[in-house]
Amino acid sequence: MRRPLLRALAALAVLAACTAPAGGPLVIVGATLIDGTGKPPLKDAFIVIEGDRIQAVGHQSRVPLPKGARVFDARGKFIVPRLGSLTPAVAVQTLAERMRAGVAPVQAIAELAAGRTIEPGRPADLLLLDRDPLLSPANLASVGQVVSAGHLDPAR
Repeated sequence: MRRPLLRALAALAVLAACTAPAGGPLVIVGATLIDGTGKPPLKDAFIVIEGDRIQAVGHQSRVPLPKGARVFDARGKFIVPRLGSLTPAVAVQTLAERMRAGVAPVQAIAELAAGRTIEPGRPADLLLLDRDPLLSPANLASVGQVVSAGHLDPAR
C-alpha cells in the first residue's frame, strides 16, 4: 500500500518541479474538476491548456504531460467553468436557490455554466476555487485563481 502512494507522491513532486519557457502549454494538476456538464466531479484532474483552448482533460494518471509544459499544482482546489457574466454574489444566490429547489449541486453548477464546459476544444476560461462548491453555495465565492483565455491569474 505504501509503495503506490510513494510513487504517486514522487510523480507529483516531479510535475511540480517542471519548468518550461513562458510559451509552453499550461497544465493544471491535482484539483477536483466540476466540468459544467453535470457529470460527477473528477478528483486529481489534469487539464492541458494551449493558447486559449483546452487541449486535454482527464485523470492525471491518464493524460500525458506535454513537452515544455508549465505545471500549476492545484491540489486541494476545485475547478469550475467561468459562470458567464454572473458576479460571485449572484452565482452564490442562484446556486443556493437551485439547490433549495432540489437540483443536485453538480447539475445546478452545469446550469449556471450555461454551456461553458471544461472539455477539449473549448475556451480555457476557468475558476479555481479554494473550497468545494458542492458542499455550500457560498464556496462559489472562494475564487483563488482565474484562467482567462488560457492565462492563469490570481483572482482580483
